[in-house]
Amino acid sequence: METNEDKAVKIESLNLYLDGLLGLCSDPESNRAPLIEEAAATADICELLQDWLWLLDLDEKSCLQIRVWFGLSYRQLGKVLHLSSREVAQLIKSQRAQMLSTYPAISLATSKVQEDEKIAGLSCFMVEQHLSAWSDSELIDPKIQESIQTHLRACALCTQRLQEYRQLQADILKKRPSFEAVTEKESQKVLKIASRRKRDRILRFAYWIFIILTVLTFLAWVIWSKPEKMPNIYEIP
Repeated sequence: METNEDKAVKIESLNLYLDGLLGLCSDPESNRAPLIEEAAATADICELLQDWLWLLDLDEKSCLQIRVWFGLSYRQLGKVLHLSSREVAQLIKSQRAQMLSTYPAISLATSKVQEDEKIAGLSCFMVEQHLSAWSDSELIDPKIQESIQTHLRACALCTQRLQEYRQLQADILKKRPSFEAVTEKESQKVLKIASRRKRDRILRFAYWIFIILTVLTFLAWVIWSKPEKMPNIYEIP
């Protein structure tokens, strides 16, 4: 049986992500109660977000927004969107590239930058390939981390690009609305109404099952109550 402490933890967890979850809705007010019901039926934020995205008919196009609003790791995002961590990394990098202006260093890397102009073994073009995962703290290889750090300390262009990534993240975060936290009283009221609604549906279902069984029983009685052989009209005196 769920204790009051368990309920408080669930509400606390819901409130932690409430702004992002309701912010994804076109009509937050009408979706507040369904969100509370959904949260009560799920085990963690990943499962709740997965079900919520399905209910709102949202897909991986919201991947970057979800990453910024909820602070989920690539592994958690993959679980929500049914993608691998590598696919999530590529998706987020592509979405960032679409929202940012073209990186000047890319054209430089393909025209003027030669092997001897690389910094810490990485060209600006290569740094750009890793910068999305770097800004999300998802870059695992320590050697690449060290090389990027060295490159950023010496390259003004890539340092400026990193600032663009951070500004984009701040801009996306600013778009997340704020909502009043869910209280224990509100949660209990919503779940009580939901429980009553579920009970009414069960009763209506049971009622129609009873009607159908009654009709079937009556038909069976009519069929079985007929004589085994109908008399031939020519045999009747």
